Amino acid sequence: MEGSKILVNKNIKKRKIDGLKNLSIIISFIACIRFMFANYKKHGILITLPLQSLLFKDIQGLFYILIMNFFKCLFAFCNEYYFNNLIFKLIFLLSFEIFIGYSNVKYIQNVYFSLSLLILSVSFLMKTISFHIYFYRILTFGGSNKKFNDAAKKVTHKTCSIENTKTKHFASKYTKLSFSYYLYFICIPTLCFRKKYKIRKNRNWISILNLFLKFLISILLIMFIMDQYAVPCIYNIENSRDIISLIENVLDLSISTTFLWLIFFYSCFYCFLNILARITKYKNDKFYKKWWNVSSIRQFWSCWNIPVHEWFKEVVYIPLVQNNYSKSHASCFIFFLSAILHEYVIGASTKMFKGWIFLSIFSQIFLIKISDYTCCFPNLGNYLFWCSFCIIGQPMCMFLYYRALYLKKIPLEMSM
Repeated sequence: MEGSKILVNKNIKKRKIDGLKNLSIIISFIACIRFMFANYKKHGILITLPLQSLLFKDIQGLFYILIMNFFKCLFAFCNEYYFNNLIFKLIFLLSFEIFIGYSNVKYIQNVYFSLSLLILSVSFLMKTISFHIYFYRILTFGGSNKKFNDAAKKVTHKTCSIENTKTKHFASKYTKLSFSYYLYFICIPTLCFRKKYKIRKNRNWISILNLFLKFLISILLIMFIMDQYAVPCIYNIENSRDIISLIENVLDLSISTTFLWLIFFYSCFYCFLNILARITKYKNDKFYKKWWNVSSIRQFWSCWNIPVHEWFKEVVYIPLVQNNYSKSHASCFIFFLSAILHEYVIGASTKMFKGWIFLSIFSQIFLIKISDYTCCFPNLGNYLFWCSFCIIGQPMCMFLYYRALYLKKIPLEMSM
């Protein structure tokens, strides 16, 4: 009998069953089901048809802005050939982007369309800035800097390369860029320009189709949660008559925003970017790290969006540090730029520049300093990250914009 007991204990240890973790998953699932039933009992079915509010003017604005983004990228390529002044190139790009933002505000009323186009436009802006700075470094350092000197070497067309050619502006040590390679860079899911990229041997269309279906389902889920859960919570918070009701509605909203954020992350970073990577044969598909396991906010900002993190590090952080700015000052400037970009995208898409998202992003500097004290307690740091992120973080700030938008333009009669 004792031998059988020892054998049973050994089998239990080998299986490594985490019963409390399984129980917490079951409780969370039951709580979500209860939340869904309570919402249905109170509001019924509120879901609308996808893009039901889309106007013909929005479709016109869509093509208009896409064409402007194409010309922005085209002019950036031409400017690299005919102008050597980096400041002029950057001013041109920013001026073009301001014009695109104005057109977005004027012509596109649908928030989803507007938000998607602005994210796309800012991505093209960051790509073209990286493109200009890459060649500026070659022109500046030339053969004296080994890091950028190999950019003039000839690489075969099979690896999507840059040809080594003597030109009017670059002389023998500089690089002539093929337009086809530039277009390839514009299409692939990266923001940092390189002389060559690793490519896949072939395309797996079944995998691409599978990712596309997941992406489509994720977008429909986002619209469903927005209409059925998030918007009613926003109105309930507005009409709360006592502190208990306010806390209850804020907690309900935090559930909705958490699901929205996770589904958005999955649809964008796992589905959409991988679709682009596999269609363009772009091999480097490292778009995020395991940010959900971070123990501080500092780790989160370096893990959740690798393309943007690498862009800020290469284009902003390293040049500032190399020019004798402190690392803390460089980090503060990065968050300042990030706050401006977030405010631009959210404010222009909702047609309201309130400054909430700017303050939310810029305040991350202080939250990082506070969360650094929890590095010795990783679990505590992770708890604090999720609490601040789900309840008082940027998802809440984003929905303040939607609250103002819906309360202003789409009055909804809802019994409390």
